[in-house]
Amino acid sequence: MNKKGFFLPLFVISTLIILSSLTYIIETTKLARQDNVGMQATSIIKSYDESEKIQFYLDQSIKYVSKQALNELYSNAGYPQNNSCRKIPATPTEQRYIILDKSCGFFNPEENFKNLLNEKLKNYYQNYKSQYKSFSVNQKKHPGIIQSFSDKNMDKYDKSILQESELQVKKLQIKEIKQENNNLFVTFSEIQLQIENSPGSYHKFEPKAVVESFDISIFGSLYKAINENCINKKAEECIPKLKSIFSNIVIKEQGNILKIKLNEIIFAIDLNEKLPN
Repeated sequence: MNKKGFFLPLFVISTLIILSSLTYIIETTKLARQDNVGMQATSIIKSYDESEKIQFYLDQSIKYVSKQALNELYSNAGYPQNNSCRKIPATPTEQRYIILDKSCGFFNPEENFKNLLNEKLKNYYQNYKSQYKSFSVNQKKHPGIIQSFSDKNMDKYDKSILQESELQVKKLQIKEIKQENNNLFVTFSEIQLQIENSPGSYHKFEPKAVVESFDISIFGSLYKAINENCINKKAEECIPKLKSIFSNIVIKEQGNILKIKLNEIIFAIDLNEKLPN
């Protein structure tokens, strides 16, 4: 009997078994890689979706807060409610007036508005709740999707993503406020969102918001007009000048004190006292 003829069928069968095994391993690895690639792309999309939810939350929050902050500045000559300005107490027929002079400290309504926004937004920051949904929710239905983390570790990892998202919002600060055409463009500090299943990878962005029809520059215009036409001058010189500049201004004279109303802005000046720096 030919020994070569005897071993040839065994060799062919063994080869087929080995090739089949290799084919299975290659296809399984290929599918796993495809799953990982798809999962990575989905993780990035989820991170961007979370950033959009944060942006929407901030857009809505600042609509409420900006009006509150602006009203506070309007009734306090461009300063916050807690200020060092001299005041004319309220009476049964008239409200309290802030006297705009050196007692108020440095005059910077834009910075005061920014500080008020930051202060008033804190309550909204603290109430932000992330709705982030992790892959681990589906692990029981599809136990083979995520292989690089155990169930226990994955839960901790996903929980940390949600908590970190909320923490990033809670520590936000307003970075910049720009005014263009009576619109305020607010830029917040940077947020870093962890990308799920990619430790060390982040989606970074700076949230921005637009507040419409708020004019802070009017404080600067008033300051300039008063400083040039009223300080150390007589009321009969000052009042006509201010009325020629601001058509809807209302002025009440009480000795050397002028009580001024311009739309919602209410304050007083002392003709014999310098304005704050």
